Amino acid sequence: ALPHELFSCAEENANASKLPFHINLTSSNNIMAEVPPEAPRRPVAAMQRTLSSRRMLVLGGGQRSLSSLSNRPPQKSFRSMQRSYYASRVSTRKPMEVNDERKHSSLHWWHAIFLFSAASLVACLLQILLPPPYGMRMTSEEVAMGGIWPQGCEDGMEWCVCPRETICATDKVSLVLLALARSSVFFDYPLYMMMFLSKAHNINNIFRRTVLREWIDFADMHKIHSIFGVVIGIETMFHSFLHIIRWGVNSDIDLLWNTSTGFTGSIAAGSTLFIVW
Repeated sequence: ALPHELFSCAEENANASKLPFHINLTSSNNIMAEVPPEAPRRPVAAMQRTLSSRRMLVLGGGQRSLSSLSNRPPQKSFRSMQRSYYASRVSTRKPMEVNDERKHSSLHWWHAIFLFSAASLVACLLQILLPPPYGMRMTSEEVAMGGIWPQGCEDGMEWCVCPRETICATDKVSLVLLALARSSVFFDYPLYMMMFLSKAHNINNIFRRTVLREWIDFADMHKIHSIFGVVIGIETMFHSFLHIIRWGVNSDIDLLWNTSTGFTGSIAAGSTLFIVW
C-alpha cells in the first residue's frame, strides 16, 4: 500500500496546476483522474507534462508506481554498457564452459599435442635404426669389441643395439622389447611438458590475453593435466614392465637393483601409482 501523504501530494499538485479534473482517492493502491463532463478535455500528453515526474498518476486505467520512478538507475553510456557486458561474461563463465560448437565436437585443441608425441615416437625409432652419430645401431663386431656382450649380435643378425648394459639388446626378442619400452617413454615427452605448463598459472594468464585464446581454451588446463597424467601413468607401467621382462629373458634381472637405472626406475614406477591413481 502507498502512504496517504503521496495521495495528498498528488491531489495538491493537481489542484495547484488548475487541471480540469480532480483526484479520486477511492483506493489505497490507485489514483483515478476523473474529468468532469463540463470540463474541456486536454491532451493526455499535456497533462502528463504538467504533473511532476516524481508523483504517481494513473491515466486511462494504467498505473505507475513512485518507487519504480525513483529507483530507476541512471542511463549508462554505450561504452560503460559494453564493459559491463564483457565483465559479466568473464565473471559468470564456468571453468569448463565452452560454446555449443566446441562442446559437441569430438575434437579438442589439446588433441594436437599427440601430434608432437607421434613426432617424438618417430625420433625414437630412428634412433634405434640409424647408426652413430644419429642412432644406436651397431654391427656385431662393434658390439663384441665394446666388451658389454662379447658374443656380439645373436640370432644371425648383422646389427643390434648395445650402447650400455641397461639397454643392450642383442637378439630379436630383446630388440622388440627395447623398441616398445623406449617408444612408450618417448611418446610421453610432450605430455610431460604439458603437465607442467597446464599448472603454470602465470604463463596461462599471459597467454589468455593473446590471440591464442581463439584456438586454446585455457579453462581446460586442469582437465588436460588429469588426462595426460593418466596416460603417463599407464605408459610408465608399460615401460617398466617391458624392461623387467627383457632383463629377465636375458638373465639380467639383477640390473633392477644393482644399477642406478633399475633402482631409480623402480622407485619412479612405484610412486607413479600413488600420484596418478
